[in-house]
Amino acid sequence: VTAFLHCVLVVLLKKVIVGKFARDDHAFYSRYHFCWALMMTLLAPVYPLIEAMHGTVLAVWFYRAMGACVGARACVHGKALEFDLLNVAEGASIGRLCDTTCHTVENMVIKLADVSIGKAADVGARSVVMPGASLGDGASLLPHSLVLKGEAASAGSTYAGLPAEAVALDAAAPNADADASAPLLV
Repeated sequence: VTAFLHCVLVVLLKKVIVGKFARDDHAFYSRYHFCWALMMTLLAPVYPLIEAMHGTVLAVWFYRAMGACVGARACVHGKALEFDLLNVAEGASIGRLCDTTCHTVENMVIKLADVSIGKAADVGARSVVMPGASLGDGASLLPHSLVLKGEAASAGSTYAGLPAEAVALDAAAPNADADASAPLLV
């Protein structure tokens, strides 16, 4: 019950402290930076509960309450902070331990940009879709891959690697994410 109330409190405080995250650049030590850092601090104790909700409608409701646009039948895992800039289309899936935060920090500047996951797109476990990047409808990002900021994985294609590039899949290849015995490195 306490964790649930903390989630509700975080949603309310986000609306008061930040309002809505928007695409922009913000200098370190500015008012915005302190509000942004405060939100990270407030979310930290809630992450274990959010992780327990991953893959359920409860996670989708929390993401929506925090401002994310999450379509019907979407499955969300991973971490986010600037939920208002996260767009997960209908039927999309974000795998375990993915990073969908919508910021980078460059030369003491916090840079915010949208992250878009297209309809029925799949982000494999432990992958990253950087701010300003997107996956097109039906695109697949294989586990342990990185879509660089400003890049777009085209619709219906499969991407893999660091940085991610379009790949042709061998239909007989095993699913790299299927090994449940693989240790989770957090």
